[in-house]
Amino acid sequence: RMTDASMLPDIVAEEHVLINTMAFRLSSPASGDVIAFYPSGNTEAQPLVKRIVGVPGESVQIDNGVVLIDGVPAPGSDSIALIRDPGMAATAIELKDGEYFVLGDERNVQQTDSRSPGLGVIHAADIIGKVWLALPADGAGLHIVR
Repeated sequence: RMTDASMLPDIVAEEHVLINTMAFRLSSPASGDVIAFYPSGNTEAQPLVKRIVGVPGESVQIDNGVVLIDGVPAPGSDSIALIRDPGMAATAIELKDGEYFVLGDERNVQQTDSRSPGLGVIHAADIIGKVWLALPADGAGLHIVR
């Protein structure tokens, strides 16, 4: 269940999501994938849902409100609002093997993502799977998470 508004407009707070736990058995998570993961590996915590913007081997930085991957604006940056708080990504973060940088789609709401010192990069072992469907809290039909 989404507990915040960080993934608007695709996933609204209080919606339930369906997770494909087999998605990364044969392939690795990729930029753009929406994933569910345990924060800091804590399997007792509420899983978080965010979008992968950086994958192993890449450098991620937020400069002047824009996400840079290896020094170049991330694909789609021109259609996303400038990020007001770069957090830890104000300086480049080098992603090692098995590390992912995640952000919510609504990047200027209060949230916990890879910019936050309390979360940081996500480790592959903490990823539950790929989010693919959302069920609105009001009981309306399922919709695909893009």
